[in-house]
Amino acid sequence: MPHIRNSSFARTVQGLSDTLTVRSYELLLAIADTPERELRSLQAVLGRGRMASY
Repeated sequence: MPHIRNSSFARTVQGLSDTLTVRSYELLLAIADTPERELRSLQAVLGRGRMASY
């Protein structure tokens, strides 16, 4: 995985986000470099599911 500060990676993420947005999806990106951050990221993503409306 390229480093997030890499400008090429940033452009790729922006393009992916733009493409998903027009299709009513959202891109969620988390930097989980420790087990604690990974857990917080997963809890945040799982918590979003309860707020979604279909």
